[in-house]
Amino acid sequence: MNAGGVSSTSQARIPLFCLPEEENIKWGRGNFGLTEDFIIIRKGPITPREINIPYERIQDVYVDQDIVDRILGLYDVHLSSATVSSGMQAHIDGVEKSAADGLRAFLLETVSRKIKRK
Repeated sequence: MNAGGVSSTSQARIPLFCLPEEENIKWGRGNFGLTEDFIIIRKGPITPREINIPYERIQDVYVDQDIVDRILGLYDVHLSSATVSSGMQAHIDGVEKSAADGLRAFLLETVSRKIKRK
């Protein structure tokens, strides 16, 4: 682990907020979790819902900013899959740049590894 609070794991830089375990799920800031087989995204403070995406179904991961994110210095991590709702639902809001890049690298590496196993 380096001084910036980032742990290196097999070439992917994973932010520390991904690391604490709770029943085999690694939760990041309360709105997403990582398991061995899929990512869980929690949405909606008023009407809570959960989106579970198997790593094998993820086709692309990209990072972007809207105008509010740019003002706050935050980024969104988007997950693309073959489903219609993935573009609107499957994203993690308000992540710092290093965390967004680390999560993107981790997810792309995990997807690649899972696909190669099949």
